[in-house]
Amino acid sequence: MVAWRLYPTILLVLQDLKKAAGGNSMDVVLHDGAPNVGGAWSSEAYQQSWLVLEALKLATEFLAPRGTFVTKVFRCCDAAHP
Repeated sequence: MVAWRLYPTILLVLQDLKKAAGGNSMDVVLHDGAPNVGGAWSSEAYQQSWLVLEALKLATEFLAPRGTFVTKVFRCCDAAHP
């Protein structure tokens, strides 16, 4: 299991993940990258969406075939409610 926070660049994340994976694929990639929420809903929703997309791009580098990517998605106050 690899966990990281506050890396200055994605390149350091990639280096650590590749080292930890040792050339193996991963069955599951979990992403918990929600931004701090302070009331600027539109910018925070945008930032969280960007984080999810970047995590998904990163996951495609390491996931095994039929692997699972799990994330949480920020729903701002403007989201349609079912």
